Amino acid sequence: MLPSASIQIAIHADEQTQISVDGGATFAPSQILTFNDVGPKTVVIHAIDDAVAEEIHTGVITHSVVAASSDLRFPVTLSIPDVVATIGDNDTAGLDIQLAPPVNEGEPVALAASSTSSEGSASLMEITEQGDARTYWIALTSQPRREVSVLLRGSRGQLVAYDASNPGNDFLTFNSDNWDTPQAVRATAVDDAVVEGVHEAMLIHHTISADASYHGSLLSPVSIIDNDVAEFGDAPLPYPTMVKDLGAFHLAVGPFLGDKRDTEIDGTPSAIASSDDGADPLNNDEDGVQFGGIQVGATIAAVNVLLQPGSSGKVDAWIDFDRDGAWEEAERILDSIGVDQTIQTLNYLLPQGVGEGPTYARVRLSSEGNLEQTGPAADGEVEDYLVHIVTAPTVERVVINHGSPQRSSIETVTVTFDRVVDFNQLSDDPFQFVNVDTGQTVTEAALITQDQNRTVVQFSF
Repeated sequence: MLPSASIQIAIHADEQTQISVDGGATFAPSQILTFNDVGPKTVVIHAIDDAVAEEIHTGVITHSVVAASSDLRFPVTLSIPDVVATIGDNDTAGLDIQLAPPVNEGEPVALAASSTSSEGSASLMEITEQGDARTYWIALTSQPRREVSVLLRGSRGQLVAYDASNPGNDFLTFNSDNWDTPQAVRATAVDDAVVEGVHEAMLIHHTISADASYHGSLLSPVSIIDNDVAEFGDAPLPYPTMVKDLGAFHLAVGPFLGDKRDTEIDGTPSAIASSDDGADPLNNDEDGVQFGGIQVGATIAAVNVLLQPGSSGKVDAWIDFDRDGAWEEAERILDSIGVDQTIQTLNYLLPQGVGEGPTYARVRLSSEGNLEQTGPAADGEVEDYLVHIVTAPTVERVVINHGSPQRSSIETVTVTFDRVVDFNQLSDDPFQFVNVDTGQTVTEAALITQDQNRTVVQFSF
């Protein structure tokens, strides 16, 4: 409809948007359009980039005739439809947790890529039982419409958190003015008397507000270093060695194996099952068990158990015969066998079909016995060992007196095996010479050498 006089239309944006009538060069909450003909005019709308988390929301643009015109067809009461714009938000309600202090405390935080909102988990930090409190900082990730309280809690009674500026408060308060100003929180680990090793607990941050965007919890995992020690094993993963894997451990009281018993805050897995000794070879506490030779095809083997004089206990032990990284009940070789001597040799049965190669054993000594492969014990000691299952070597030849035909007396016997032989893995005393006339054992001196991947043993009498 062609107007007979100029018509002015006022355009008003709400608090969510602004409008432009010059192609987007300038924006304002209100603009005026003047019509002298029926030609269309372009209005550009943009959303106001606030800091409020609103998800998908709308903005409304209203229109009205500014003043009466001589063209009575366009009165000020003319109804002009509103325009509703759908707005996609770029703000997320959540918590920003920083483990490093702000550059200038008390100033708004510049949210970094490493920030954590309620959609994820904060970076791990370590806290030691009976150690100093750790400090971290919290701010909101968006401007709240109403006051927000952040309640500070620890999971399973393991942690305590509080407002660093007011230690009596276990909460923080944010509003539309201080929402992006980090507030310091102090966290401590509860000093209990439970052996837990290196374990994990959660710092829980509950947000409570009349602003519906701030209802939820952010869980921040914390690694707690225990200060309660025990005697642990040290078999490699995937064997159960650490507390978190239900590893075996003993309180360091009562009977123990060998001459030494050490303590740690947690198990220390290692390929040779000796990492809890540290760098000092004199600190070796794997000194209470001596495995004899374990041979392929054999039906029985033996192990020496060493105790302190005057002590006694019960031994439970396992060997991972199938090498699947676990000690199963069928692989138990000693079942609460009583020991009360300084050195005691215990025989055990070998299952059929055992193959050659290295594997791992666990030996546990305690007063009560009946122990499983995992879990705690009230006293005693656990020792893990790397052991070898071997195929018995074959004797290739025996030479007497260096091959001399003179046999009136035997001065030397030279035995050559078909491979390199580790006699420690065969038996404590694999050779024995007996005088057939007297029945007495003959004492010999042995010289062991290696020749072309074969072991040669020369005995002198």
